[in-house]
Amino acid sequence: MKYRNRIIAVLMGTTMALSSVLPVMASDNNVAVTTVENLEVGYQSEAMGVETEQNVRFSWNMQSNLIGQSQVVYQIDVTDAATGENVFSTGKVESDKSTGIECSIEGLKKEKRYNWTVTVDTKDGQTITSEPASFVTDTDMSSASWIMPVQESGNAPLLRTEKKLSGKVKSAYLYMSALGTYTAYINGTEVTAKGKDDIFAPGWTDYKYYTNYQTYDVTDLVTGEDMVLGVQLGNGWYAGEIGDDGGYGVCIGDEDSTELALIGRMVINYEDGSQDVVETNDRDWISSDYSAVVENDFFNGETYDANIAKEISDWNTTEYDTSDWSGVTVGTYTGELRSGTKAMAYVADQYELTPVSAFTYNDAETISKKQAENDYGAVTKHEVDVTGDISLKAGDKLIVDMGQNAAGAVKFTVSGEKDTVVKMTHAEMLNDGKANPDIDEGGSDGPEGSMYMKAITNAEVTDRYILSDDEEQTFSPTLTYHGYRYVQFEANADVTIKNISGKVFTGVGEKTGTLETSNSDINQLVSNTDWSQMSNYVSIPTDCPQRGERAGWTGDAQLFAATGVYNYDVYSFLENYNDVMQEHAAENENTYGSIMPSAFVGFFAQLAASGWSDAGIIIPWVLYQQTGDTTLIQKYYEQMNAYMDKIATDGYDESMFGDWLGMAPASTPYLNAVYQIYTTQIMKKMADVIGNTEMSEKYQSSYDALKAAFLEKYVDAEGNVLSQSADGVDESNHGYKFVDNAQTALLWALKCELYENDDQRNTMIENLITNIKNEGGSVREGMDENTLSVGFLGVNVILPVLTEIGAADVAYDLLLQDAMPSWLYSVKNGSTTIWERWNSYSTENSFGDPSMNSFNHYSYGACLEWMYKYMCGIEIDEAAPGFKHIILQPTVDASGRIEYANGSYDSLYGEIVSDWTSKDGVLDTYHVEIPANTTATLYLPVDEAAASAMPETAGIAFTGMNTNNGETVAEFTLESGCYDFQMTDGAITSSLAEGYLAQ
Repeated sequence: MKYRNRIIAVLMGTTMALSSVLPVMASDNNVAVTTVENLEVGYQSEAMGVETEQNVRFSWNMQSNLIGQSQVVYQIDVTDAATGENVFSTGKVESDKSTGIECSIEGLKKEKRYNWTVTVDTKDGQTITSEPASFVTDTDMSSASWIMPVQESGNAPLLRTEKKLSGKVKSAYLYMSALGTYTAYINGTEVTAKGKDDIFAPGWTDYKYYTNYQTYDVTDLVTGEDMVLGVQLGNGWYAGEIGDDGGYGVCIGDEDSTELALIGRMVINYEDGSQDVVETNDRDWISSDYSAVVENDFFNGETYDANIAKEISDWNTTEYDTSDWSGVTVGTYTGELRSGTKAMAYVADQYELTPVSAFTYNDAETISKKQAENDYGAVTKHEVDVTGDISLKAGDKLIVDMGQNAAGAVKFTVSGEKDTVVKMTHAEMLNDGKANPDIDEGGSDGPEGSMYMKAITNAEVTDRYILSDDEEQTFSPTLTYHGYRYVQFEANADVTIKNISGKVFTGVGEKTGTLETSNSDINQLVSNTDWSQMSNYVSIPTDCPQRGERAGWTGDAQLFAATGVYNYDVYSFLENYNDVMQEHAAENENTYGSIMPSAFVGFFAQLAASGWSDAGIIIPWVLYQQTGDTTLIQKYYEQMNAYMDKIATDGYDESMFGDWLGMAPASTPYLNAVYQIYTTQIMKKMADVIGNTEMSEKYQSSYDALKAAFLEKYVDAEGNVLSQSADGVDESNHGYKFVDNAQTALLWALKCELYENDDQRNTMIENLITNIKNEGGSVREGMDENTLSVGFLGVNVILPVLTEIGAADVAYDLLLQDAMPSWLYSVKNGSTTIWERWNSYSTENSFGDPSMNSFNHYSYGACLEWMYKYMCGIEIDEAAPGFKHIILQPTVDASGRIEYANGSYDSLYGEIVSDWTSKDGVLDTYHVEIPANTTATLYLPVDEAAASAMPETAGIAFTGMNTNNGETVAEFTLESGCYDFQMTDGAITSSLAEGYLAQ
């Protein structure tokens, strides 16, 4: 309800925080208020490093309590922030669009701040001008050098330069990048981005091809007479174990080693109009590898020596003696350097973790149990008060439960003897002490209550802190991160630990979507998905944050993308990843890899696998649907077309992935055929969007041919889908038997309309429902009724397809099932994030296959897309994307198990709210909020007589009965506004929500 709150603030004549404003407008306040808000450039507020050679994309939205308020004309004006001089104006443009407005602005200068406003003429005759927003342009790094520190140890190196200031500073901008990660300081104060403690800059690209530089406004830091610019480098994604398979050592310097490097440029503008420029070079910069961070690796952790830190505490200030520092060397980077702040990772203070419990134990006290009960025994726990001082004796272990699986780092205060080493090891789960006889290497790897480490694979995930003296000191690593819920402390001498917390690292923006139901398990599933997304959206979408992998698997990224953009503001984050993918294809024979950027297993970066490499087609389409912005399609259509041509010629790999971890999957060749058809459909739609008739005809023809070949091979006359026998392959490469009429196979055939007639379609539907219901184990022996058998390529389509064919009741049966395999199975077993496998763990069978068993893996959370679009009913209209026109289709649980569902989505046009309650499985009340400058079509499950007799309400019109998702429903058109509907005894009434006014 943010836009209503903003209106109230305007009425009250205040600029107080929205959270402190009344939640609803006073009913006696009959004042119509319309404002223009949320100005963004490239989907970022206060955008930094805007490229002057590229068109600039502007977005805003209107907020109003006036029913049907809309924009009819806009005008964008850009001025020089320093002089106030107007540099660009669109003039008056007749349009109601306000997202992704692309402008070619001649004369934008580099290294400058610009202000901009938008003025709109409204439907009711008002002219409204926004408050100004600003953006800062990019720089030219051509005169700066890539410099490499002199390193003789594995310490995280330090670099610095000094500059005497020549006047009062008016503005100062820092532009910086690194091969590795960098943390910059000015006179000892860390440089941060727009009020956030950003980390791991410059982020992860395939460094062989390009890397990004960041832009910071550092005006407030550049003060006094002298300035020291200091930088610490870390290994990050570029170096260390995670970068080994990326082969990044060829980027600069000696090809036999992966050398860290820095490039930067600072522009200082003085009040008198003069300017100083500080750039990286081998004349003014010096380096030292005498650093407190003596080891750092994303997989293995960080070792920090507080003795060194104390000795060099002022290394980045003017007072520090640098007489023993070394120079730097200059190298030539083989890739490109680009401006990019789209995917900044940062410390999310609002999600900081607080421990829920802790205990100590000693290995000598482990209790043995009977072999039949437990293979490993159990530790003897000594509960401790985690809110107070914790005394940890040498030889004991302290395990702290943070209560939530997350990605980040622990922060704590410690005291003890000088040179004492405190070791922190991280895990997602604790051992239950049991074996799993059904799975090789399955089950626990230690006594009950100890840290379960086997599934972390080759990562050490261990930080070490070396105390400097017996005074209290506080530590949190800054050059590594871990996926964990539990942290184990050990020390080689007695210490006292307190103030333990968990810092959360993520790259997601503000929360844009909310989901809440009457079912606490479903709400936990929503929370689990949110946390898994936050944990894995760190610079790029990764599969997991904990083990020795953390790679950019594209299958995970594409199937979750629609859920991801509902949950959080990640437009710019996914645009950044799209750039990574498109650059990868351009450099790798037009193939999108199964992992991008290159990492983990290098082979996968070159592998074209259906549903994985297709992310290069699917993610741009998802972003277009969510924004209405055609920029990515126009920019990359040629590259996407080249990829499609390569697949048409060479095909996908026949053996890889498929419906990954599906328990009764379709064959991989079957899914290769399906995804080629699906991406062909998308390519035609994208061609239509950008008006490319030639490509539209090409892909229509391709679809017809592919569909005919598919039908001939995979669909028999009755409509059975031969998703195993037609290919003659028996087993997936993850150990499950392929089957005919597999759930995923039937779902994709229905989704892509791969049938010749209604009889075949009806057979597919019947087979799908029979498979899911699995009555008495008749189809899937050993599995419960109403369970899933889909894997990664079926999980995001099963609930939508079921609803679209009129089987929403079956969709709810699946959603609410907690037997394995199901979404709530993990919830029932105590999860706080999404698991990689349906059966990653159970209290009955202990842990699954440790070779690939992440407990923080967002893919199966893709069911939230259905909860937004169908359950709550906030759906995109493909013909008017970006939620310019909204499809509202609240879908009630007819069984009555869920009695209410509240959903919201803060779209680029404003916040959409769709809340319903039900009685005995029948819709009872419905509340909807539709942002200004949009319209909606609402489908309500009421009969024609009731809809026709509904009393008139401003902004609502009954347009007749229609079919939606296989059901006959009443269709209404809604203007923007806020409405309440009440269904009572077969009648329906509607009203404007409090504070809203008719025109």
